[in-house]
Amino acid sequence: MDVRASATAATLVAVLTACGSGADDSPGSEEPADQTRPEAAPSASTQASTASTQGGTASPGPAPTTGGGDRSAAPASGQDSGREPQPEVRVFDEAGVTVIMPDEVADESAAAALDVYTDYLVEWRRSLRVVQLSDRLRGLAAQPRIDRLQGSLDYQRRHGIRYGGEVTVEPYVEGASENVVTIGFCIDAAELVVIDDDGERPADGVEQSPRTTGRAELNRTETGWQVTDEVFSAEETC
Repeated sequence: MDVRASATAATLVAVLTACGSGADDSPGSEEPADQTRPEAAPSASTQASTASTQGGTASPGPAPTTGGGDRSAAPASGQDSGREPQPEVRVFDEAGVTVIMPDEVADESAAAALDVYTDYLVEWRRSLRVVQLSDRLRGLAAQPRIDRLQGSLDYQRRHGIRYGGEVTVEPYVEGASENVVTIGFCIDAAELVVIDDDGERPADGVEQSPRTTGRAELNRTETGWQVTDEVFSAEETC
């Protein structure tokens, strides 16, 4: 990746961590996000296109949920027995998030952790829209992570910015043990926008580099799975 592309990707990472976009400070002026190099997931747009081609448009229907939210789900293909199962698409309109779930997660612990991470994604994106930490996040993330999220919201509040539009996330299980699950993901932020006193505009860096990869770690606690860390890559795309 050349220097210009790397700088653009770094700007996108700053936006996704909710600091440094649309304000006077340089991108990432808050505590910088850690940078990792997880294996890239397939493009969310590619999966959605493939699902549409193979199965047509399915009517949204209810899906199991681990908590509250405005989830609707649509299988990405028809139900013919001769066809391979396609990823489940979960749409959360109020939060501006679409999650394309993996085809199948055999490990029960990993599947439970993946559901918790999905709820975390939804509540965090909802928080970014209203610049107020969702109460549900306190049960979905460990306290150090909560402190980091609150710091990002404080940054938004100081600079008079909030986020709108849509993001698409495609998570997958990267590793799992009895007490720790690592979730890799591809995030497409092409439709993400920044809203401030000047109006609404595309988030910085998104038009040039709309997709990036990341990794989240969840730990089993006495009360269930919690997100303990989440990092975005400034170098890998998907």
